[in-house]
Amino acid sequence: MTRLILVSGLLARIGVSAMLNINGVYSSEIFPTIVRSRLIAARMVFAALGTVISPLLVTYTFLGVNTPLFIFGVAIFFSGLLMFVMPETVGKPLPDTFEDAENLMKGSDSPAKHKNENAAVEDEQIKLNLISNSLKANA
Repeated sequence: MTRLILVSGLLARIGVSAMLNINGVYSSEIFPTIVRSRLIAARMVFAALGTVISPLLVTYTFLGVNTPLFIFGVAIFFSGLLMFVMPETVGKPLPDTFEDAENLMKGSDSPAKHKNENAAVEDEQIKLNLISNSLKANA
């Protein structure tokens, strides 16, 4: 039983380390640009509070030996469930506005993406016009 607890603790530590790195990247991808720094700072504050509170939960053994493990397990379980409602951000532009962030949460394309696509088409048309005008001037 002691080895099982040790292995579980080590796996949990590896998971927490991975989660901290993934959380940093994911939160910067999902928050709109206009409030990104504030929300990342708030995320860091709550992470620090969790770091402070977690050693205190270990002292709750007076409620039962497995009480701290149960509390951590419930928190991990609900965190895992939340990941099913979070949007996929691979290959999508960073949201600039709250509307873009809402569209990202709904799974639809953001208006910024369409603006960028239209801008690329317009840039290509301008280049073609410049080339054709320079060819006409040289002829």
